[in-house]
Amino acid sequence: MIDDEDEATCFLRFVDSRWCRWTRTLLYWSCMKLTLHQTQHRDTVLIVAGDFNRANLKRAAPNFHQHITCPTMGGRTLDHCYTQFKDCYKAQSRPPFGKSNHVAIFLMPRSKQRLKQEDPVQQDVMYWMDRTVASLQDTLDEADLDMFIRSSDDVNVFMEAVVGFIWKLADDIVHKTVIRTFPNQKSWVDKTVHDALRSCSAVYNLGLASGNMDEYKAASYSMHRVVKEAKRCYRKKLESQFHQSGSRSL
Repeated sequence: MIDDEDEATCFLRFVDSRWCRWTRTLLYWSCMKLTLHQTQHRDTVLIVAGDFNRANLKRAAPNFHQHITCPTMGGRTLDHCYTQFKDCYKAQSRPPFGKSNHVAIFLMPRSKQRLKQEDPVQQDVMYWMDRTVASLQDTLDEADLDMFIRSSDDVNVFMEAVVGFIWKLADDIVHKTVIRTFPNQKSWVDKTVHDALRSCSAVYNLGLASGNMDEYKAASYSMHRVVKEAKRCYRKKLESQFHQSGSRSL
């Protein structure tokens, strides 16, 4: 049994259903271990899988539900998979691995993925570059800001006019681009991560064609480093925003 604070997986194998006493003992022992772990970690997802032969865990643990309904060996369903959630997986039969006499089972979640629930969102973003900032700064230096002071004595009107003028300059000077945001896209995924993923996929395809996967291993390690660095930069960005105590930046 592999324990974790968020997930626990238990693999069991019942040799023969004729050993009724040992089968019943092992079932109740497994139920006690699962109950103890569930009591200590109430948010844990418990998964019990294995070759149950003719045993049935639901007799000892009624709160667990079996998800494999298709035959796994001949016309019998000997392999079971139990969780605390009812009707959360749909079992599909796959060819067996190697010389195994049991078929492989693919458990597909019944819930609809978030990526398929919502459509990608397109939005216009400003692409700031060094020359764009310099051009905007030159335009502001040449602008006659005194005309806003002479236009009104009200501070609020003056501030609104200046801010609107600056936004108009930025809208005319700064280059805009259209990006697509997917529902399942992580906030820390940036251009470097996308480039690393594309590079890793290209090297993987070349490795399949040539039979040499050494370059793919190096690209995979490089991709993991890029992802780790992207997460670190995003965490640092969020921490700096919290330290600045600026609600507008959040």
